[in-house]
Amino acid sequence: MSVSKQELRRLIDLLPDREVQTVKRFIEFVLTQNSAQSLGDRPSYTVEEASPVLQLTPRRLRHLIRKGVIPAHKERGRWLINAEDLQELVTPQAREFLSHPLAKDDLTEEEKVASEEGWREHMAGKTVPLSEVMREYEHDTGKD
Repeated sequence: MSVSKQELRRLIDLLPDREVQTVKRFIEFVLTQNSAQSLGDRPSYTVEEASPVLQLTPRRLRHLIRKGVIPAHKERGRWLINAEDLQELVTPQAREFLSHPLAKDDLTEEEKVASEEGWREHMAGKTVPLSEVMREYEHDTGKD
């Protein structure tokens, strides 16, 4: 029996909340095992090939490679990840670790600037509380 990941996610959404986390972990484990079994056909994989297996965006994967978190080497201008290294990264624990930001440096330059500006405005008392923003939104949209 073959079921797509999308179909599995749809089925999970139909489960009661108390059972969802356990089922999600089990399905992630099964999908990880299937992904891991399909690896090893080749000696190395590009970022574009490895990112769906690791459930990371190519941008995030390149960032982790540049930071030295994921071992990789460059060949002809492209990052390549050895199949053995990729195999070690498909465990649920590794995926959980890789999904978290490493530090403030994990932001793009635009995100850093926006974050700094927002923080300065907040410290200067120039920000508006969310409750006021929501009240104004509801008033403007007629949802009073």
